[in-house]
Amino acid sequence: MIAAFSALANLQLADRLPFSDSTPLLAALVSAAAVSLAVSIAAEARGISSPIRVLLALAIAGPLAWSIWAAGAPPIRVTALVWAALAGAVLLPFVGRGSPERFWAFTLWTVVGAAVAFVAVALFLLAGYVILWMLEALFGLDIGGNWDRHVLVTGLTLIGPLFALGRIPSPLDEALVFDATDRMVRVVRPLFDWVLVPLVLVAGAILHVYLLREAAGHRLTTAEVWPPLVFSVLVLALRVAIDPFRIGAPKPTILFLRFWRLMLALPTVALGAIVWQRVEAGGWMLASYGLAAWTLSLALVLALAVWRRAAGDIRWLVGVPAVLLLLTTFGPWGLESTVVRSQLDRLSEATGHRAAGRALAPEYMASLREGIVDLGILRRLRDVRVVLPPEGAGDPIWGNETIRAFEVMRVAGLDAPTSRAAAVPTFNSFQLFAASRNGEGLDLADFDLALRIRYSSFEAGQATDKSDAWMVALTEDGQRLSIRHGNVVDRVRLEPVLAELLRLAPAIDGPPQRADLTSDDGRRIRLDVDQAGIDTRARVFNGLGATILLRRAEWKAE
Repeated sequence: MIAAFSALANLQLADRLPFSDSTPLLAALVSAAAVSLAVSIAAEARGISSPIRVLLALAIAGPLAWSIWAAGAPPIRVTALVWAALAGAVLLPFVGRGSPERFWAFTLWTVVGAAVAFVAVALFLLAGYVILWMLEALFGLDIGGNWDRHVLVTGLTLIGPLFALGRIPSPLDEALVFDATDRMVRVVRPLFDWVLVPLVLVAGAILHVYLLREAAGHRLTTAEVWPPLVFSVLVLALRVAIDPFRIGAPKPTILFLRFWRLMLALPTVALGAIVWQRVEAGGWMLASYGLAAWTLSLALVLALAVWRRAAGDIRWLVGVPAVLLLLTTFGPWGLESTVVRSQLDRLSEATGHRAAGRALAPEYMASLREGIVDLGILRRLRDVRVVLPPEGAGDPIWGNETIRAFEVMRVAGLDAPTSRAAAVPTFNSFQLFAASRNGEGLDLADFDLALRIRYSSFEAGQATDKSDAWMVALTEDGQRLSIRHGNVVDRVRLEPVLAELLRLAPAIDGPPQRADLTSDDGRRIRLDVDQAGIDTRARVFNGLGATILLRRAEWKAE
């Protein structure tokens, strides 16, 4: 599966695939590889022979890969499945057998193997690039193509994974035990005992003072989410990491081991309150669902304290979040189903409010737009059509092969503010146009001057010819081009160019876009655009790279 994934990635890079979108197949292969790894290691731990392990892994991973490929599962769901499978790869061999110490040692050497694999990839890339350079520099060979990229893709998708697999220890290895006298252990242990543990204790004290202050002021639901989230992840990871160092531990570590559950109690309550407030305000979204899943895993880990057998076993601390992560990938309780159902209900409710003549508050519309962005990430934008009124459901965009979130917002009547100051630029609202020039000439027609504006944001205009005092820049509203020659200043409206680029973007390696425009004062201008960054929500330029053709006679000072 790893070899197939690498071959497919290289074929995609070379544009040799018989189909346009290889993402579903790549997602299916990487998911199947992770699941088959977990199944194979678990079967090996139970003494199952190698041929049976292979058949068992294929029997489970094969149908899974087919279902992911056929359904076109969104990347976020595939990512969750892969991480859950990787956690299962180190956990399943020790479910119902072995000891926490053996699990810790197995996980340690598996992680070390992954780190060594990263070094192997770096060496492979270095050697590959040196060989390509030698062939070109010493023999004058024109390698051409994307061979440097093929070396990178092969290193990351084939060499690294294969090397990492070869470094995974056998779960049946009797030498796989924790040795407190091992040199690596003696080097690493002071890092935990005298650096990380004290820092976490101090950070915990600061965080609790902050959360208690917010709770006293009835502001816990609006508290910052990152401090309790990062702190809880750090505490849980540190508890797993220092488990073998319990015997003979110094006082800071003993203090941490005694009170780590208490340290997590208030952050867990704070995260739960924040989740409740977010769901009340905007329904279930990707961020609130992920936060809720982590909060639930913390609550379950804390609840294990009442079960004596599981209270001190770090396998439960890893297993609970891993199982919940796996559960988020399927079923009506899963991330995709929950978010889609919640956001469609809210959009249906908004449609009803508008039909009844009730206006929607700006904050409510903003949360609906965020929900549509999440539906785009989940590749479920077409589902919005069923909750729209007839005029929205009949819009031509639904016949397009690709639908974008900003188009659905427009059809749903949730367009973002049109003023640049009110627009909130995000990654999802940014599109890039970049043309590819292959040495073709530029037709000057009856123009006699060419100016150049380098790609830049509107804040910084580019002086193209200081000796002749020409200056070209985007205006602050991102909708016009300002041209200055001496004391003569004129502006050109870019709406026709913007409309055409919005139709094409995102586009890479296409032809430059040319347009004949007239300035505010009636001067003729030809614009040849090869780079543009566009805020699709505000419908303005964030940056522009172009050649501008002018007539000198039209720019003489009167």
